[in-house]
Amino acid sequence: MRKNFSVRAQEKKINPKKLLVIGIFFFTVLFFFIFHKSILPIEKLEIKGLYLVNREEIVKMVQTDESLLSIDKENLTSKIFSLGFVDEVNISVKLLNKLVIQIKEKEIVARIIYQDKKYYLTSKGLLLSEKNYIHRYNFPEINLKKKIDSQRLILLSYHLALMKFYDKNFFFKISEISFEGIENSDIFIICNLKK
Repeated sequence: MRKNFSVRAQEKKINPKKLLVIGIFFFTVLFFFIFHKSILPIEKLEIKGLYLVNREEIVKMVQTDESLLSIDKENLTSKIFSLGFVDEVNISVKLLNKLVIQIKEKEIVARIIYQDKKYYLTSKGLLLSEKNYIHRYNFPEINLKKKIDSQRLILLSYHLALMKFYDKNFFFKISEISFEGIENSDIFIICNLKK
């Protein structure tokens, strides 16, 4: 005797639990995409380490209508570095509503005036053009009548940085450094280090 076997295509049943999980995930992603700016908004902005750069210049770079989750830290870091007076930037989030920007500025050792243009000399021998967002402090001023070679400028910046490190009070009392009429001049710093 022959048996009739009928093979039916099995109908795929959709598991309602899987459908619910997929639906919740889809709506959560959609909700976050639409309302991400209202989730964890930047309520407080803390900027640390500024001495030269005006705080408002950094505040202008931060989009306070952004969410802490969607802020582009890499882009903000590159904007801050573009100021030229910054060595390090660290951006972090604290307490789910505060954006903290820690900045380490370049160490300025002198202000140079050459051909009616103003520059800042860093401790590493870099010359930075004066900008309107930089606070003016009493750095030693160097009025150059003629161009000075880069090796002497680097050496000068090194010695001024040492002087600033060892005796800040004396350093900030220096108002002007003159090279007028001196072809080969050197700065000697004698330090009496106690053991």
